[in-house]
Amino acid sequence: MNDQDRDLIAALAEGLLSGTEAEDALARIEADPEMSVEYSGQLSALDFLGSVVTPLMTTAEREALHVNLTEQLGLVPIPTPTPSPFRRRLPWWQPVFGLATAAAVVAAIVILPGTLTGGSSDNASFDLASAEPESTDVDQTQTTAAAAADGVQEAAPLDARALDDDAEIAVHETDTVSLEDLLKQTGGADSPDAVEEQLSAFGFESTVDLNADAIDSCIHELSDDLPDGIIERRVIGANAQDDKTIVHLGFDFGSGIEDGLSFVLEDCTLVGHGPQG
Repeated sequence: MNDQDRDLIAALAEGLLSGTEAEDALARIEADPEMSVEYSGQLSALDFLGSVVTPLMTTAEREALHVNLTEQLGLVPIPTPTPSPFRRRLPWWQPVFGLATAAAVVAAIVILPGTLTGGSSDNASFDLASAEPESTDVDQTQTTAAAAADGVQEAAPLDARALDDDAEIAVHETDTVSLEDLLKQTGGADSPDAVEEQLSAFGFESTVDLNADAIDSCIHELSDDLPDGIIERRVIGANAQDDKTIVHLGFDFGSGIEDGLSFVLEDCTLVGHGPQG
């Protein structure tokens, strides 16, 4: 008898076969004495198991066993969960909540659009343009007027064309030439190109790069020595003297360069001043 025979006996004993399959299996088992004995044993075992009542524990016995095991193992009893009063269903509140939700939706549809869009004719719409700051031109005019009232002279800016990306200004080297001679040579020049053209005509081709911020700082320090009515300031030359850099400025009052002064770039001290001769 092999495993297939045992499976066949178990299936027949448990009633898993029916009809022709059950008849064929029973005939085969009865024809084999060994299979017949096995089949009889299977039927007896199933009959015994069917007659035994399955033991069941009552609720009290189950709780007592749980308490006993908890004490023996030294475990902390888990408290029995109780429903929170705040999580209980409140059927009476559901209609009220529905009405409150509907009222909120109606208020949002009816009231909010008029509030957000300024639909009421009595309410003036908010104008962003009115909140913009005043023009910088007005601020500049007010600043200039205030400075004039305090007796402070506004320093004219350096010519923007003379500045490069490194905040340096290219200045003609004018060694051994006095400020008075430079003013004569650049007299009437009304633009940086005119200054450069007139200086080049006198042979001043080489240039040196000076720090524009340092020049502007010195001009502010010497603002009390600047004459009134200056429209443009133009650097007309520079030369080295005793390890110092002398910078020559020309002043344009509206008809080209007519006056100027010289100062030491390193300490912003005045060197010379004089009108065109």
